[in-house]
Amino acid sequence: MVAYGALPLNVFSVSSFITNKETRIPNMATSVVISTYNSKRYIIGDIKNKGFKDIHCIVHAISKDSSFVDDQISSTSDENQLDELVKKIKMKIMASKRYGDIDELIIIDAIQRIGAEYYFRDEIGAALEKHYDLYYSTIGEGTDNLHDLALCFRLLRQQGYYVSSDALEKFKDKNGNFNQELAKDIKGLMSLFEASQFSTRSEYVLDDANKFSRKLLKASLKNVEQHEGMVIGNTLRYPYHKSLPRVMAKKFLPYFKSSLMFLHDSNHINDWINEVYNLARIDINLAQISQQLEISQVSRWVNELSLDEELHFARIEPFKCCKWSMGILPGLDMSEERLELAKAVSFIYMIDDIFDSYGTYDELYLFTNAVTRTNGLLLGSPPRPRHLPAGRQATGQQTPRPACGMAPATAGRLRHGLSRAAACVGQYFRHSWQLVH
Repeated sequence: MVAYGALPLNVFSVSSFITNKETRIPNMATSVVISTYNSKRYIIGDIKNKGFKDIHCIVHAISKDSSFVDDQISSTSDENQLDELVKKIKMKIMASKRYGDIDELIIIDAIQRIGAEYYFRDEIGAALEKHYDLYYSTIGEGTDNLHDLALCFRLLRQQGYYVSSDALEKFKDKNGNFNQELAKDIKGLMSLFEASQFSTRSEYVLDDANKFSRKLLKASLKNVEQHEGMVIGNTLRYPYHKSLPRVMAKKFLPYFKSSLMFLHDSNHINDWINEVYNLARIDINLAQISQQLEISQVSRWVNELSLDEELHFARIEPFKCCKWSMGILPGLDMSEERLELAKAVSFIYMIDDIFDSYGTYDELYLFTNAVTRTNGLLLGSPPRPRHLPAGRQATGQQTPRPACGMAPATAGRLRHGLSRAAACVGQYFRHSWQLVH
């Protein structure tokens, strides 16, 4: 039995896609067991040589037995309901301005925590631009509330605005240490800890804030209720800036309402919390369906290349490659981009296995020269093992598509950015290995 995947299992666990029970897939060449989060064993048996075939079976098994996908509601119905919720929440964001600056920031934070900010890019961008203009006079340096200041600071830094961290100096005593009275302000400490993740070089006030808030939050775990302790613990283990909202959304969703009430202090959360919760639920369902289809398509693509016959030693695992692309491009409207990225990741794993685990020096020399040449394999060279031409041929079939700017692009900032980034896939196989010569 081997551990599945190169990513942290506490973040990318196979169990997040199945129900709370052990699932066995019968009639397969290799023994496959997927265990659940309660057993703390995230293991798949020997999925390597024919990984894409096994994963294809897993996809079908998951689709029949998934706690995420609501079989009672069709995806079309979900999409219609999603559109209505997006319209309502956009109105709620506009209405939150009447309640005050902090209420607008709280609803933005809630939307981002469930990984649904891509529905509201324009609204969030306009709101944070306004807060940036007012940062030094109102809710930023103009407030003595630790929670409000730290939340505003984090959201602005997160959006790419540079705002000074000197505003936090007001919470220090004459000796330059943070006031111990802040130990009673749990909401403020959690907000301060999240903000401290955006520390840059020489921002000592944020370094001090991180140590100070971490220490007091850990100490507070002894004196809070179980649910409150869970929220504090998750904040310490998975700060927003260092986690994947799409992955963490499922963990956050069952306790969404109570957790949000504990994170923020506002009298107007109930005005919009049900809409945001329903949006998260439907968005996660649709994302699960989309990911299952993407895994199936990548599996079919690998099968068409017949890589299992030539590269029997390589890690050809569509499930893992799709998890990478889902983490980088979480939007539901980025399915085609995720597929292209998953294919690129599969080639990276394939090349890595050829170089690290299988090829000899002479074979790798020939393979490198074959890849770096633009006119295909070297002619007139000595005979080459079968797996090396197969890897070069598969690479040659796929890299022209993104390398020529043919990767699909969406509106906005990804229209040209992804195509240019995808071009690096072709350049990677042609030029990167020249650095070692």
